[in-house]
Amino acid sequence: METWQLVARLAEAEGYDVYDRDGQNIGQLEHLLYRHHADRPDFIIIRRRFLFLGTRLDRVPFEAVADVDDEARFVRLTTPAEAVVRH
Repeated sequence: METWQLVARLAEAEGYDVYDRDGQNIGQLEHLLYRHHADRPDFIIIRRRFLFLGTRLDRVPFEAVADVDDEARFVRLTTPAEAVVRH
């Protein structure tokens, strides 16, 4: 998949579940963060829910996005959940 296609699909994926490379659900796509590139996001921001602790926003580099499945409404990453960084 071309980068521009992945960006276009991510732009429409707000609220989709996000899964790490092992298939673990790590949260929902909150929004895309553009800082240094105009043609693609630098990070995707994920809303994570924690039992008894509420929610927090974490970030994942755009390069870690493997695919967006519009039919099943999820984003798949190439990295494990441990690689997700607090935003």
